[in-house]
Amino acid sequence: MGAKGRLFDLVALLAAGKVRPVIDRTLPLAAAATAQRLLEERQVFDKVVLEP
Repeated sequence: MGAKGRLFDLVALLAAGKVRPVIDRTLPLAAAATAQRLLEERQVFDKVVLEP
């Protein structure tokens, strides 16, 4: 893991809208088991977001 200062730099870039996370899909919280399986089987490109 990098230095704490680098983390703060990244947070500033995110807040400024200069960096956006890559989200493969958004699933309902009830599908958490499915999301976990997709991650374990590497069926997603990057992040999976669970919404309540």
